[in-house]
Amino acid sequence: MSTGKLIDDSIIIELLKNKLIEIGNKSIILDGFPRTVVQAEAYDDMLDELNLDLGYVIVLDVDKELLEKRIVGRVSCPNCGNVYNELIEESKPMQEGLCNNCHTKLVKRADDNSESFKVRYETYLNTTKPLISYYESKGCLYHVDGNSSKHQIFDNIVNILEKI
Repeated sequence: MSTGKLIDDSIIIELLKNKLIEIGNKSIILDGFPRTVVQAEAYDDMLDELNLDLGYVIVLDVDKELLEKRIVGRVSCPNCGNVYNELIEESKPMQEGLCNNCHTKLVKRADDNSESFKVRYETYLNTTKPLISYYESKGCLYHVDGNSSKHQIFDNIVNILEKI
């Protein structure tokens, strides 16, 4: 994972299945899964087996340059979990390197660098982007402009969910 590569499908599918069995029929949000058509097909089979509904798929459309900036500049608080971005003005911590809430020193994930981003972006183009067509054909895909502020993105997602 630290190199930007995906975790083996069988591990992800098994972990997710166990979690779905544990939580039952509660609504959930999956962020970053599925990442491949193979995972999506396995997920569809799992949902059928557990008698659960797929729900809705939302894709955030973001320019490559902004994606890289969001990844490379990301830092987080190991104490309270707040996330900041050193490269995006609206997301910078008030005091450089320190959490706004608990003043703990912020840390950077090992895979939040340009090299890992390039691998992850290539993986996205080759294996994840085909999911857009996969879910469009199922009629459950919604697009959100991910180039906006986090507040606008959130509002757009809420608007989609409220209309459905």
